Amino acid sequence: MDTTVFDRIRAAEGTILDRPTFHADSDREEEKLDGGVVWKLERSQFFNELDDAA
Repeated sequence: MDTTVFDRIRAAEGTILDRPTFHADSDREEEKLDGGVVWKLERSQFFNELDDAA
C-alpha cells in the first residue's frame, strides 16, 4: 500500500471549525457544486457526534 498520500494528509495544515461554522462552510461549498458530488476526506480525528448526521 502506498502511504505517501496519507503522510501528506497528516502533514497538511488545517483549521478546526466548531459545528455551526462547519455546517455553514459545508452548505456554501455544496451550493457551488450545483448538484455535483461531494467527497469528504477526514484526517486523523476523533468524532463523538451521535446527534449530528454530518
